[in-house]
Amino acid sequence: MTQPLRLTDTTLRDGSHAIHYSYTIEQVHPIVKGLDEAGIPVIEASHGAGLAGSTIQQGFSTTPEFDLLAEALRTAKRAKIAVLLVPGIGTTKELLRAAGMGLHIVRIAVHCTEADISQQHFEAAKKAGLEAVGFLMMAHSQPPAVLAEQAKLMESYGADCVYVVDSAGAMLLHDAAARVAALCEAIPIPVGFHAHNNLGVAVGNTLAAIEAGASQIDGTLRSLGAGAGNAPAEVLVAALKKLGLAPDYDLFRLADLAEEVVAPLRPSQMIIDHDSLVLGYAGVYSSFLLHARHAAEKFGLDPREILIEMGQRLPDKRKSRQKILPQAEALGVDLDGAYRIQALLGEKRKLRGYKLGVTSPAKQAQMGIKSPTYGRVYSEMLLNRPVHLNQFIQPRIEPELAVVMRDDLPAHVSPEAARLAVGGIFLGVDFLDSIWEGYRFSIAVYEPNTWRVCTIKLGHIGLRGAFSRLASLVNWRCILSHLISLCRTRSNEQDFSYKMARIYRKPLLEQRDFMQA
Repeated sequence: MTQPLRLTDTTLRDGSHAIHYSYTIEQVHPIVKGLDEAGIPVIEASHGAGLAGSTIQQGFSTTPEFDLLAEALRTAKRAKIAVLLVPGIGTTKELLRAAGMGLHIVRIAVHCTEADISQQHFEAAKKAGLEAVGFLMMAHSQPPAVLAEQAKLMESYGADCVYVVDSAGAMLLHDAAARVAALCEAIPIPVGFHAHNNLGVAVGNTLAAIEAGASQIDGTLRSLGAGAGNAPAEVLVAALKKLGLAPDYDLFRLADLAEEVVAPLRPSQMIIDHDSLVLGYAGVYSSFLLHARHAAEKFGLDPREILIEMGQRLPDKRKSRQKILPQAEALGVDLDGAYRIQALLGEKRKLRGYKLGVTSPAKQAQMGIKSPTYGRVYSEMLLNRPVHLNQFIQPRIEPELAVVMRDDLPAHVSPEAARLAVGGIFLGVDFLDSIWEGYRFSIAVYEPNTWRVCTIKLGHIGLRGAFSRLASLVNWRCILSHLISLCRTRSNEQDFSYKMARIYRKPLLEQRDFMQA
């Protein structure tokens, strides 16, 4: 570590997870005042999921987050006030609003393989005069070299610091040290470390990160945070003082603040219970716990077994771009079971439409079914930016017909009613990827696990019987020429970029033409 050590207290952000986002202005004031008087240089105050996180998906704040932020800004005399921004939850609109209130620092958090989605947010932050810190979340899931490359991207976008973030509390001391050291070697700006305590080593990991070169670290009073909580700030400061690294922090003031103000906010104190322990052991993000419990209840399983399977198999294999053999048959999963898994994977995601698959009789015979299948299309699957094939395992691209509905349709609708509900027929480009070796899988594996990334937003489809007729209405030579125009080769032959030209804004077939046909 060459830069002075800086501690950010995130009790008023990460800590809000532990109290169901129930902070009030009356609670924010004494916490900020106490931290400020104790010499803590940075205080983070926002919804647990960052700016604009107060939603049905993430959990609603009792008090509007900008009211809490305003109180933090009013109260702090010396400390800088920071917020978290997760692109896709928060936007530059909220960022600029916070900057206009006098915000000092924004911490921009993305999955540790997706730094490329943060460029506009870093640029907006720097233009607004803010200090911009990058957060590489779920950093345990990638080797140090991958994290270093992602950190380089953030640094090129204008980041003033990049953090290694142990979102799942899954790292041990050597994991934290190796990742921080890789970033310190790769980028000329400060490196930070954010710990969670699911394995009971948050303080130890933070100290290991400091020894490896981290100069910015995080903690929360009373360990308040997601899962088993964060590194407890008062304990962390005590350890730092023993090492001679925190001479200006008032340990007694922090300890009193934790005991007298923060502890009463939560009736039961932060502990490593059996759920948070398994989250850390399996390396699974804390928000997956509820989904695992629902699946366990439906299928008669132990949720801990599901969490461990999630942590050890699918996410890690996809992120490391490794292929595995399918096991649906061995696990006794049939097509109905696959649809139930598909539905569980889609909980709390915004549904935008459906994708019909296996529409040809020959393919149906091959897969052992008698009708087309369907998959759900969610908001995050609709792309309007370049897609790099080197992020996939086994990329495929297919031209598609996208039927955009003017009206939703009930079940068992007649073909005539379906035709009347059509708003237009659009060209679609479908990117597919699969972890399954050689794309060899049964239909039970196909539906929940083949990854689709679409460029078209689809409405509610009720046109299975008319699909083949729709195909005959489109000039496929035109479609292929569109695909060729979408594809351009980069200088690195391993990196192809398919630019989404938003051609879906101009339908190939308007509703009136469809009716005439």
